[in-house]
Amino acid sequence: MQSDPFAFYTAFQVLQQNNIPYENFLRRSFEETSIASSPEVENLVKGIENVLDLFLFNKRTQPAVESWIRGRFTEKLKLQLADASRVGGGFHFTAKDVTAEKLKETTIQKLENGIKDKAPDVWHLVGELLKSDPEVIRRRHKAREEREKTRKRGKGQRKRKKRGNIAEGDDELRVLDIVDSDEDEPEDIEEQLEERWRTQIRMACGVPDQARKFIAQIGLSVSVSTINLMVKNLSAEAAAEIRRLGSTFLVSYGYDNWDFLLRHSTPTWETTRKDDLEHLSTGAIFPMVHGPSLADLDYSDFLWNLQKNPPPPATIADIAAQMPPEIPNENGLRPREQFIVWKFLFDLVNYGPTYFSQFKAQLGEPEEFECIPVIKTKAVPLRASRTPPNTPANCAMVMEELLAQAGVGDSPPDSGGANMAMGETATPSVASRKSKVVSHIGNKVIPMFGDLGTGQHIYSLQYSRIRDVSPWSRFQFSLYANGWFHVRMAAVHAIFRRHIEAPGAKEDLTSLIAYVAQIRPLERPKIESNPNFRQMHEVVTHVGIVLRLDAWRAQVKSENPSVTSLDTWAQKKPTWDEISVMANQMLKRFVAPIDMTREFFKKSKAERDQRFEVSMTLHQDFLLYEELDYALKHGDIGRLDWCLLPWINLFMGCGKVKYAMEMRRYLENMHVLFPKPLRDVIRKHMLTNPTGRKDGFRGVDWEIELFNLYLSKFHGGSGSNRTVNRIIEESPLIQVYKDVREQLEHMFCLDRKTTRHSPAKMGLTFDKLARYMEKNQTNEFILGRKSKYKLTDMAMTGMKKLADAIDDLWIKQEKRAEQLRKLEEEFKQQDNSKNQNESGELDMQVDRRVEDPSTRENRNGNENEAGNENSRGRETTESQETIEEIDIEYGDDGSFFV
Repeated sequence: MQSDPFAFYTAFQVLQQNNIPYENFLRRSFEETSIASSPEVENLVKGIENVLDLFLFNKRTQPAVESWIRGRFTEKLKLQLADASRVGGGFHFTAKDVTAEKLKETTIQKLENGIKDKAPDVWHLVGELLKSDPEVIRRRHKAREEREKTRKRGKGQRKRKKRGNIAEGDDELRVLDIVDSDEDEPEDIEEQLEERWRTQIRMACGVPDQARKFIAQIGLSVSVSTINLMVKNLSAEAAAEIRRLGSTFLVSYGYDNWDFLLRHSTPTWETTRKDDLEHLSTGAIFPMVHGPSLADLDYSDFLWNLQKNPPPPATIADIAAQMPPEIPNENGLRPREQFIVWKFLFDLVNYGPTYFSQFKAQLGEPEEFECIPVIKTKAVPLRASRTPPNTPANCAMVMEELLAQAGVGDSPPDSGGANMAMGETATPSVASRKSKVVSHIGNKVIPMFGDLGTGQHIYSLQYSRIRDVSPWSRFQFSLYANGWFHVRMAAVHAIFRRHIEAPGAKEDLTSLIAYVAQIRPLERPKIESNPNFRQMHEVVTHVGIVLRLDAWRAQVKSENPSVTSLDTWAQKKPTWDEISVMANQMLKRFVAPIDMTREFFKKSKAERDQRFEVSMTLHQDFLLYEELDYALKHGDIGRLDWCLLPWINLFMGCGKVKYAMEMRRYLENMHVLFPKPLRDVIRKHMLTNPTGRKDGFRGVDWEIELFNLYLSKFHGGSGSNRTVNRIIEESPLIQVYKDVREQLEHMFCLDRKTTRHSPAKMGLTFDKLARYMEKNQTNEFILGRKSKYKLTDMAMTGMKKLADAIDDLWIKQEKRAEQLRKLEEEFKQQDNSKNQNESGELDMQVDRRVEDPSTRENRNGNENEAGNENSRGRETTESQETIEEIDIEYGDDGSFFV
């Protein structure tokens, strides 16, 4: 509607004539109720933005309006930030009050809601400042779609450019999204505002002290002293959590030695040593998650009775008779033979020509025996000990320190108010207030996991303390449990001894070290002298894959001489049924039997191919290791037990006697001696699953080694701050740091990033080794071919040595049992004589105490007359001491009782 200019001037004149300023006119228009509710004022309110724009863009009013807006808005932002930053607002970082639980409760969503509620204008302002150009986002999404189309056309084989530590991902620009994308706007605001998480992530990632000081100096972090205070408080809270878990007794323990260098340490006269190595003990506590009860661990006296009255040691045949039977399949193959066939098929499908990859669905997995339920397990690191577990006495000190951290001791439940009954759980708050709470161990068994050396020290410790009366003093409660990661290490070392270290094993062109020279020429000197576990594990894995692929080539060629390679066979498009039948035939042709005496050594040299026999033995040993590795990673403890039987003979044959006897002891305990409740507890908890995946099972000792790696590479300070005290202080916080780092990475959409290396591209390496094997006819039988390596029947050799070792063990057990029985008789006789002496002394003391006073005076008077003053003095002194020691009360009828 057009307004009349003359009416406007008339209104203006009316205001001037009545001396009404414009300011008062506008103010009264909103204050007077009758005018404020008029349609004219309502229209003014609806169009107020236009009115404000007039003031803002007018040259005369613009400076004043901008100054007013800036001042008002700044004051408003300051008030909102003051409200958000006040004590109790939820954004304060107090080092002395920080706990692991509070860190877990701090999430991006919680912080986002808090900031939006306390400072909405600040949130909006920062979001607008960080918002990226919509056109840039559109171009980025379009580029992603194009890359995805290219990837699909290339069937996932396109080459990617290396981008530092960014792991395999479909999006090369995802890192930029944290700053540029609308959907990632909240994370950037939290990155600016959340003090505690920035501090925690620096600690969790091992940021150097100097860097933390610099960040604190420019105002982006708290001071280093505050961080150190936080570490101490978290350590105290971790100690309380350890005591809470230990008081339940439904836990197991693991510990190991850890050696590391401190090169900056200055040698002094007091600390002079031959090297810079520091020797500590690291350990962890593992809650039992598969539903055991306290009654399942109530077998400490049972284990002691086994030592006093040991049964004859079980042979391998005795143990196998008690194990669940191996049921053959429809083809008559036992489970171990089924695994070998599956492994041949697995390598063909996954590493052979592309044609065979279509059969992954038919491949499936090996039949399960007895698997541990798939549950994500928890490991709580314990405080490191300055005592290295290198002797039985040191092992005793380490175990006592670990159990003291868990609040487990020998004090009976009723010995004081600071003790708890067995199995009673202490909350972290109670445990922190009563640091001297002790849970009485009673008749409970505590599994102690570790390497073989740990087990040997525990056995020696228990044997050396058989004269101790107290079950706690003789460590009767300690039940050694195997560290299966070290068993894997022993297995590959046995292969090293048999196929590399043995005399003549390096001379042939078809020897294992000759294959190593093809795929790892620079590492050959190290591998043939003293390889580490990772090197031998990869050698067994990689050479085994190519060896089995070459066996496929040889098998196909024997059935169809025109087919000279797997690629040529793939062009003929064999069916899955044809492939499966061929795999069953390869089992007997290429894999040596456990007992080689009948197959090889009874034939004449002219009827044998000694190099082919070595290849068959390589197949056998590699497949035994593959089955052991598969059983451990998948938690198939039933398969593991059957797999250990041939490994015992192999260990004995190659000289690893202690490992062989320990594996025999484990099988004997699990299937012959231990009652079912205790057996089930040990078997279900001898492997952990830190990831919760089906193939994510690991040995308890593997987790200890992982904690040692974290302490070596990330935590415990750096430079001059890396001291033993600092390492010990941070040792129980490894899992807290790890959880914080993972949580923060997830909160900031970094959960797809990793530092793990992608699988190596072994195609060309495998091809080179395959050509070498084909050239030297590794998997082909050539009549009369000789080898410089004199192959021995490790199974038969091991069986003979094992029989002798079992006889020696029986003699040692009988001697120890007889010694224990004699000691028990001595203890009984000592107790009886002690009780009789105490009873006689008590009667004499009571007689003296209740003697009639007049009789005593007469007797003393006679002694005085005889001049025996010294005798009376001694009698008086003895009588006074007796009165102090014996508390006698008299009844109303003249009776008394002590």
